[in-house]
Amino acid sequence: VTTDEADHRKKNLVPAWRLEEIRAVTLTTHGKTARLTLGAATDAGQRPWQVEIDGAKFLASQQSVDQLLGTLEYATFERRVSGDAVSEAELGLASPVTVVTIDMGPKTFRLTVGGVAPTPKDARYCETEGNVYVITAQLAAALDMRPEALRTRAFVPYLSTELAKLL
Repeated sequence: VTTDEADHRKKNLVPAWRLEEIRAVTLTTHGKTARLTLGAATDAGQRPWQVEIDGAKFLASQQSVDQLLGTLEYATFERRVSGDAVSEAELGLASPVTVVTIDMGPKTFRLTVGGVAPTPKDARYCETEGNVYVITAQLAAALDMRPEALRTRAFVPYLSTELAKLL
């Protein structure tokens, strides 16, 4: 992370954001894990996201992926929690509600969302990069996306080459 990035993103939970370097995003919530990875390039040169849930691979909903990535890119904290304030168990981080791991270039960033914080209303504790923060209820809810929501909702693919796979 460069000095300029660190200064520019000092209120962000993810200290650097380089979309072109993201290799994978793993979301664990509601007792399930979804791992997003970029698929192979299509004939048009696009690389659609793939999602793996319970060992099965699916085409990802590009809109849901964009929503999750946008949330992560702009995720900020309300305030920092002192390291000696309370234990990890008291913050609910020992058994987190949501865990997001971002593989970006040579770096891996991990966000862990835990228990409810006293203020603001319904805020939650979040740990990343060894620091504990308080995040808003809105951000916690946006990160609490069900893994199934990352799957594409298309029942029948549009491309004739894809239809041939159904036979």
